[in-house]
Amino acid sequence: ESDYRLIASGASDQAFMIRLKNGKLIIINGGWRKEMWDKYDHSTLAHNLFKEMQALSGTEKVTVATWFITDADPNSNRFLLEFNKGEYAGRLKIENFIYNFPDINEIRCLDNRNDVSDFIDLIPSLLGNHIIAEKGKKLHFELFEAKVLYAPDNEGFETLRDATSVFMLEINGKKLIFTGNMTDRISRIILNSGGELNCDAVQVANHGLDNGGVLEFYSRCNAEIRLWNCSEYAYRFFNPKQGYGKSAVSTAVYNQGNYRNNYFCDKITPEILLL
Repeated sequence: ESDYRLIASGASDQAFMIRLKNGKLIIINGGWRKEMWDKYDHSTLAHNLFKEMQALSGTEKVTVATWFITDADPNSNRFLLEFNKGEYAGRLKIENFIYNFPDINEIRCLDNRNDVSDFIDLIPSLLGNHIIAEKGKKLHFELFEAKVLYAPDNEGFETLRDATSVFMLEINGKKLIFTGNMTDRISRIILNSGGELNCDAVQVANHGLDNGGVLEFYSRCNAEIRLWNCSEYAYRFFNPKQGYGKSAVSTAVYNQGNYRNNYFCDKITPEILLL
């Protein structure tokens, strides 16, 4: 049985976690949609996610080898707001943070500008090594490698999602692509770069909503496993009248191959995938 494990978080509807064979974790985002953050006690949400980290690592004290932050939307990484309060001192160590935040003055449409600005100011203050993601950059860590498929360029962006970083991780011979809140625009840029996209698992961007990557991108990935940063119930029963609608692209990806190979966040008991 493999010593490497991957889960779509059950305690967060935004997080993916990987356990390395040395017990350290890789975390890709860690937050909650605004409705959950507004409804529930923040410290309780964070505590439940930390308990999940402990269960996956098998240790009381958790070490995160690398925390990947795909975008500057606070919803994607609200756990880090609680982490900064010191409640996890001595119990949680994050060795590396990887991100690339845009100049928010370059974002043309941004409703929560103050919240985003505060989040961007907060992250560099967190204890750990900080790495700026640069498009095409390859990063070598103990037991895994990462490649930045896209990071924000210097152009203006229509929305904050247009400044999402996309990462490919190679772990134990397996390739996994995490798209965060990637847009159609970003997926086309990645396709036009001509790089290899074939992988074992890909995250379907933006919860399966519109403007979450073109179908050619997912076809080129040719991934057996599809990861979703939302609950399966939410995805299957999105309400268009409330402004939520499954995209034709995500529907095609969901129905591709064996539907059982779709793994969603926010399950009471997360399914563990061996890598």
